[in-house]
Amino acid sequence: MAHWEFVLIVGHSDAGHKRRYGKSTPCRNRSRCLPSTSQASAVPADKCFRDIPVTTLSNDEIWSALLGRLASYARTRVQKLFPSTGFPPFFSFSLDAIEKDAASGRPGPASAPLMDTGLVIHALSEPEMLESADAIRLAKAAVKLDYRLDDQLLNRLADLPRESLSKEQEAKAARVLEIVDAISDCQRLVMPLMKFLKLPQSQLRSKAVKLISRARRNSTWAETILTDPDPRVRSNLIDGLAEQSGDQIDGLLRKGAADKHHRVAVGALLQLYLRGDQASFEKLTLLASESDPPHRRAAEWALGQIEAAKPPASPEPQPAESEPTALEPAIPEFAVPEFAVP
Repeated sequence: MAHWEFVLIVGHSDAGHKRRYGKSTPCRNRSRCLPSTSQASAVPADKCFRDIPVTTLSNDEIWSALLGRLASYARTRVQKLFPSTGFPPFFSFSLDAIEKDAASGRPGPASAPLMDTGLVIHALSEPEMLESADAIRLAKAAVKLDYRLDDQLLNRLADLPRESLSKEQEAKAARVLEIVDAISDCQRLVMPLMKFLKLPQSQLRSKAVKLISRARRNSTWAETILTDPDPRVRSNLIDGLAEQSGDQIDGLLRKGAADKHHRVAVGALLQLYLRGDQASFEKLTLLASESDPPHRRAAEWALGQIEAAKPPASPEPQPAESEPTALEPAIPEFAVPEFAVP
């Protein structure tokens, strides 16, 4: 076994990151995260968490950082997976090992060292390790091997301060919440998520509201959130409520539909229509033609979502060619009808 030199990379300042790894990497999927100029007042998704400055490490630096955090016995288990040529590409190597075992729901010889040692948890919770889309894909495979993955990820944020966060802490919290959003129903996470509601960062508060409302059936709490001064928070409440059902939820959505902010109101109207409320569709149609520009563009966006969700139209059935009957025997191609002129 070759000798590996491990470097523990934690807690650098922005300046330290730039000295070692170069300038911060901007969001590479900006077109997917931020609305275009024509949609700027529509109903965009949360502000892109990837706009928070993070750094992208090289493959060797990723492995060195991750292995440097493991105990020696755990490090040895992972090392035994490596080819003789050195560090394999981290993302493709890990994803391949985990996806192969995800179908059976049990860790195998290749995935167990990555999962059991906590290496995957470290990689998922550190924004500099993986691009957001790659981290989510890896998490969706890993949760099939360990249903507690969402809880373990939140535990990585247990030591965050309750009042203000550094940029590095904010990026880490955003990454964890983003992954939890993609893999969890949040039924077991309501209490751990509550602490994020007190943070000053509206992006983190709004994401926590969405995750909590996905699991919590407390109308009093939801009505309190509907009075939050930040429309992003109120809108994310609507997104979370959309994953529940019942008369109580419908009532909360109707209150959201009366919100003065276009994103909140239109989001609620869209969800009401998807639950079968035709009047909400008529309201969206009216907003798309007669309201102020922000509401109009938001309504146009919602109507586009409705149209996109419709199943493709089935091709119209073609009339079947008439089949010969016993009274009208078929005429073979080579036959000459009796009435034909010679």
